[in-house]
Amino acid sequence: AVSVVLSSDRATWFFVEWAKVRTPNPSFARNTLFWEQKNFPQTGDPSADVKIGLVGSSQTFQGFDIEQLAASLPTYKFEKNCMAGLGPMQYPFLIDRIAQRNHKIVVCHLSEFDFFRDDSIPISRLRWSATFSGTIGIAKVLTPAQQFHDRGNLGDLTMASITPLWRQREHYRRTLFGYWWNQSIPAPSEPPQPERLADSPQLEVAINYLQQNVGHKAMVAANFESFEQFAADLRRRNTQLIVLEGLVHPEARAAYDHDALQLATRQQLATMATKNAFKYYDQSQLPVFTANDFADAYHLNDQGRRKLTDFLTIHLASSN
Repeated sequence: AVSVVLSSDRATWFFVEWAKVRTPNPSFARNTLFWEQKNFPQTGDPSADVKIGLVGSSQTFQGFDIEQLAASLPTYKFEKNCMAGLGPMQYPFLIDRIAQRNHKIVVCHLSEFDFFRDDSIPISRLRWSATFSGTIGIAKVLTPAQQFHDRGNLGDLTMASITPLWRQREHYRRTLFGYWWNQSIPAPSEPPQPERLADSPQLEVAINYLQQNVGHKAMVAANFESFEQFAADLRRRNTQLIVLEGLVHPEARAAYDHDALQLATRQQLATMATKNAFKYYDQSQLPVFTANDFADAYHLNDQGRRKLTDFLTIHLASSN
């Protein structure tokens, strides 16, 4: 009975407002609350026939300037549907939420470490958006051995898909046991930081993380198949998909990509693009980015963001 009540739009709105104050800012957990409330950054002509969604992780969020896009393409409307750490397995879970935004074009920005980092189902990133169809989709892309190994996580996702109390359990725990503390005030910084989805580590720390956690993991095939599910679903919905190869600081990529993971990802996405009729631009087609274009290992700075936004602007204008 409680779950039925919590499924209503009004209850969701109050739940989000209740939880926001008690959730660290910035953080992945806070990102999910804005998705629950459908509170996304957007700009452009409200009456535009063409609405473009920039969907992805913090790389996508910080890689494109929607104000710059709207100024160059005033007849379009732009919206960012992003969250920190959004990985390939998350996309099929979010397809219905993204479809509700009525985008004519969806733009994604994916790097090799998105696909080569998981040894098991990333349950903490998936639970909050769990759906029954998404859980079935995840099970389909796993081998029988992986299904058995991850049977607990699959059961967790099944429970989450039908029970809001379980799906949002981390938020309920946080708000119940931290009710009196305001966690939403970001730490002061000098100089003030622009809006971001999560705190980014320094270059050396990020390189160490990538070296330890990126490689030929167990879920590589499942990650690629999950994103292909997403691409195929968009095609069925007559939504155009554009994928840009993710950009990584050259020192970071040199430190971890000893097994040509970037090339392997490029080949997989190019094949996928041909099969599912979406447009894919690899780094050889993008502008040249140097170390001076990056704010850290994963994210572009203002200069790099202008370059990537200019590229997308030119593509969208020519395709129109």
